[in-house]
Amino acid sequence: TDITDYVDGESLTIVELKPGPGVYLTCLNPVDIDRLSNPNGAPDTKEMRGGIERDAFGEPVAYHIREGHPQDVGLDFTSLAWKRVPRATPWGRPIVLHSFDHERPEMTRGVSEFASAITPMRMLSQYNDTELQSAIVQSAYAAVIKSELDWSSAMEVMGRDALAKYGNDGNPVTSMYLAHLANVAGYYKEKDITFQGVKIPHLMPNEEIELLRSTHPNSNFQAFEAAFLRQLAAGLGVEAHELSKNYQSVNYSAARAALAAVWRTYRARRQRLITQFAMPFFSAWLEEAVAIGMIDLPPSVPYFQTAKPYVCKGTFIAWGKPMIDPVKERRGQQIGMSIGAETLEDITAADGAHWRDVLDQLAYETRYKQRIGLDPWEMDPQYLYSGPAADQTDQTGTTEGDGAPE
Repeated sequence: TDITDYVDGESLTIVELKPGPGVYLTCLNPVDIDRLSNPNGAPDTKEMRGGIERDAFGEPVAYHIREGHPQDVGLDFTSLAWKRVPRATPWGRPIVLHSFDHERPEMTRGVSEFASAITPMRMLSQYNDTELQSAIVQSAYAAVIKSELDWSSAMEVMGRDALAKYGNDGNPVTSMYLAHLANVAGYYKEKDITFQGVKIPHLMPNEEIELLRSTHPNSNFQAFEAAFLRQLAAGLGVEAHELSKNYQSVNYSAARAALAAVWRTYRARRQRLITQFAMPFFSAWLEEAVAIGMIDLPPSVPYFQTAKPYVCKGTFIAWGKPMIDPVKERRGQQIGMSIGAETLEDITAADGAHWRDVLDQLAYETRYKQRIGLDPWEMDPQYLYSGPAADQTDQTGTTEGDGAPE
């Protein structure tokens, strides 16, 4: 779903009830976004836009989905039929999860991340093809014969004697060449001169073979490619050096600034997927879990719909933020916790973990060390990086020594 959302700018999923190996029936059925369209290709109206049926207030109430993909025409007739799927049940259980970035009011469909990058992508592709063709031409060569023979009246004079013998429509130049070739043909025919199995060509007097190579040097190719990649990365909301997999000219400050900027885009996209996709599906699953008795509500709450606004709240932990220099960033987190600007929950969530799980694991490891006779504080990070050696840094931010106490 995340990949479809990134490529197409939107994702569509149906929450269905289907028997499976577990006790729960609630499942997700991803649907290709191309199947969401107006029935029979009808034009958009006030109540129907892009396959989404809207009420008088502009809120989506139902989705019209093809039974098959538009490219399946000719294979069967399912792509010629549409099914109306309500957005939710009358009591509020979600059925259709349509996620996209609402950039404008009354926006109905999403816009692909590649929309702003299409032109740079095409230009870069054409530029690469042009450079490849130029390299192919540059690798080719031509062989020509340089001669001192003059195509002038002097050649006609030289060929008059051969004109009577060879004729050739009265052309003395051609007659002269024919006479010369007739004289040397017999000699070269009998003298089969080769070098390492390859026959050596014989030329006319005062002739030589010259190789002509096509030269097309372009020292600006890397600069043009880097400019196109920066435009492409800006359109996709990613880092340019990460997109090109080229870290040659990237220092710590530049990489850190790029990661900090692009991480905001990742967090905004992640939060949208949690709000529009993950939490609605969680609420549908939790409703079934309460209905079949797997999860009990508080005694004072008899109905799930009453408790839904309070129990269906939270977030999801995904992969964490990459670290460019773990030593510097961990020390920054330690300072943030000491002044109250950060919490353990913030730090562990940024690492893609949960703070309770981290503390439970640390407690388990501490008890295990004590049980086998080890000092549980011997490898404590605060112990390792405390003391004067940890505070002695040079202008580049590197430590003098390993920071261990003497």
